[in-house]
Amino acid sequence: MDRFLFAMRRGNVASLALMLFFGFASPVDAAERSYAADLHYELGARALRQADGATAVEQLARAVELAPDDPAVLGLYARALLLEERPAEAEAVLEDLRHIEPSAPDLDLLLGLAHSRLGEWRAAREHLEAARDLDPGNSRVRLFLGIAYQELGEDDKAEAELREAYKLDPALETAGAYRLALLALRENRPDEAQRLLEEVLTKLPGSLLADSAAVYLLRIERGEARRWEVYATVGSGYDTNVNLFGDELFPSGISRENDVFGEAEIGIEGIAWERERLHLRLGYRAALTAYRHENDLDTEANHGWAILSYDLSENLGLELGYDFSWVWVDWDSFRRTNSVEPALRFTPRQDLFTRVFWRYDDRGFFTETVDPVLDRDGKVRTVGIEQYWILPNFRGWGSGFARVSARYRDEDAQGQEYDSHGGIWIVTLGLPLPSETFLTLDGWFEQRHFDHPSLFEPLEGDRDDNITRVRVLLRRALSGRLFVTAGWRYTHWSSNVGAYDFDRAVSDIRFTYRY
Repeated sequence: MDRFLFAMRRGNVASLALMLFFGFASPVDAAERSYAADLHYELGARALRQADGATAVEQLARAVELAPDDPAVLGLYARALLLEERPAEAEAVLEDLRHIEPSAPDLDLLLGLAHSRLGEWRAAREHLEAARDLDPGNSRVRLFLGIAYQELGEDDKAEAELREAYKLDPALETAGAYRLALLALRENRPDEAQRLLEEVLTKLPGSLLADSAAVYLLRIERGEARRWEVYATVGSGYDTNVNLFGDELFPSGISRENDVFGEAEIGIEGIAWERERLHLRLGYRAALTAYRHENDLDTEANHGWAILSYDLSENLGLELGYDFSWVWVDWDSFRRTNSVEPALRFTPRQDLFTRVFWRYDDRGFFTETVDPVLDRDGKVRTVGIEQYWILPNFRGWGSGFARVSARYRDEDAQGQEYDSHGGIWIVTLGLPLPSETFLTLDGWFEQRHFDHPSLFEPLEGDRDDNITRVRVLLRRALSGRLFVTAGWRYTHWSSNVGAYDFDRAVSDIRFTYRY
């Protein structure tokens, strides 16, 4: 949903640009133009004034063929391409224009708009700053520059430019109000954001900006537009084979017994700090799972995390993640884990996302082992690549996603029982459904090859496990802040060592309140 709203927001930038862009068209100059080129130029200019982009592009493309070095023809052709949602072609035409006449009117402004439409906000900022330096009294330049600053997280500069834009031209006040509202949301000022968005709805009814303002108002009403989010979850379920962390892929205490359980969780997460290229997100949760009969396997856990990201370019970024968790079993310390995860992410398009990562886990278990061979303390190293696709909005239900991941995991424990390595393959599909319902399907397959025979069945040779997991989650909004999630998770752990071979199915239903 966030990516869909982000795309919608960019669409409004485009619409706003087209709404304002006819106010600074360059004058016609036919002195160096042939009669045929001039005819196509005039027909294109007329179509452009009538907002008929298709005809304008057709006529002006013919004019460019006849007068390829005419700055006025190239400039107007670029405007027509922007009107027709073809910013990459417009940028190429404008670069030709820059080579022919570097001082062409509005060149930096048009390049700024083209780069904005492509989502290349740093390049857009560079050109729009140059345009502002040439004409500081141009309200439209100030408006678009404010938008570029905002997209880059330079909020103070964005607010200054937006306020200057509608100070210079009160007619831009509503467009500026929309952007100032988004700034207020990012800075956790929902009351001010709501006032500004309602102003957009009142003054521009039926426009794309008003439609987007309505979506953000709905998010404010639901409590979804906050910088920080606090949540609480309660639920219950049924476990066919109670054990410790079988679904977290290091089973222990396999009971072979079924039982019902209750669960509760509280947490907080949000954006702690962000600047132009740096973003820091923090989160923490505490969870309890209590069984009715198998209470010696009750678990209590807390988990804190931090992710620092840095944008190297429009499409490339670095991430550094840190996790810390502490788990108790029946209120006795069981395990602590420190994890570090550097990653490289690549986003060639708004609907495509690739992530390459390496993860290092340092784990320590507090229970004493009968035999040093069973000492599970140690390190786990994982390297992997994940490919995400953001699926288009389907029938107005929202946008979904797909993920494919390949990983290689290596565990080096103090006791040789757990020294292992192997590959992991994951496929996930998220699909929106009617009535604000979302379905998540998840499949996991892992081959884990151990370096030594197991202590329990040494005659079987080196231990080999195959792990298959399937997860189904169905989430539905009951109100603006209350959600219900029904889940089913199945694990089939196949091993040539009988002590580790098991099947497990967990069904549960949970209610979550977010504020």
